[in-house]
Amino acid sequence: MGKSARSLKSERALLLTAALAAMLLPLNSTMIAVAIPDIARDFGGDAGSATWLVGGYLIAMASLQPLAGKLGDRFGRRPLILGGLAWFAAASLGAALAPSLPVLIAFRLQQAVAGALAFPNALAVVREVLPAERRGAAFGTLGSAIALAAAAGPPLGGALVELGDWRAIFLVNLPWVGLTLLLALHTVPAGLGGQRRGRFDGVGVVVLTGLLAGWAWFLNPGDVPAWVVPAGLVAFGITLVVFLRYELAHPDPVLQPRLLRVRPFAAATAATGLSNLALYGTLLAVPVLLSQRSGWSSGEIGMTLAALSVPMVALSPVGGRMSDRLGRRATAIAGLVLL
Repeated sequence: MGKSARSLKSERALLLTAALAAMLLPLNSTMIAVAIPDIARDFGGDAGSATWLVGGYLIAMASLQPLAGKLGDRFGRRPLILGGLAWFAAASLGAALAPSLPVLIAFRLQQAVAGALAFPNALAVVREVLPAERRGAAFGTLGSAIALAAAAGPPLGGALVELGDWRAIFLVNLPWVGLTLLLALHTVPAGLGGQRRGRFDGVGVVVLTGLLAGWAWFLNPGDVPAWVVPAGLVAFGITLVVFLRYELAHPDPVLQPRLLRVRPFAAATAATGLSNLALYGTLLAVPVLLSQRSGWSSGEIGMTLAALSVPMVALSPVGGRMSDRLGRRATAIAGLVLL
């Protein structure tokens, strides 16, 4: 086998590893949605509290991914990928054995932290290892894999709950992570990252996490005195302004507000945020409504949500071709209008 053939084979193995690692996060964000009513019933809680299994996961994942990327820049990609995967497996096992809802939420947050360590660094390895002429196709493959994982989550979660119970949703991660870890040990090269230095924006990470958690709480505040929410919104607004000013002054911020001055970037960010809000809002609300008001089983709910998510996978290539022919602006606007 020639050198170029061996190189191509190793690139494909690395891409498979990155895809398996990247698929863990969307799979585990949608798979659990169908089980929320069952989890709430098992622990004697309300569905609103159980939705933190999704909300808390997404908040931790979103706020810690920038941090994980910077840690990879400082300490290297390989240890964060391997450590994140091992931690994800341990957190999944802990979640499967959780004796109460608070303990389950705690392990669920650990899943998000562990996944946030592995996900951006796995993508960074692909970017740093593959040559430029094959990088676009590789990231297209990763995008399809991520969309497939998000689409497969609801029907897979419904099937697992029907065949066993909701704890199987966490146990199914163990063989997946085991295979990914085994591949990562052989395919992820050492020496990537670990070179960048500078003042670390730890304050920004903490405040960003708090802001995201606070906003999620405002959407579901529970039973609190009437004055708490308005006062909290005022505090949230003040904190947000101070945070943005701090980030603008930081030499290496965790969040770069100046990017929002770039109109295409700001528009794309807003569109992505709103579309994800619609998607995950539906994924959270539909299982609760169908279970509590219509008495549907987890399997039926999973198949219903699959009708929402499967077209995303099927139409993603169509959207890409439309973007090539009609331009990104027209395609994005058409998608938002349909949404």
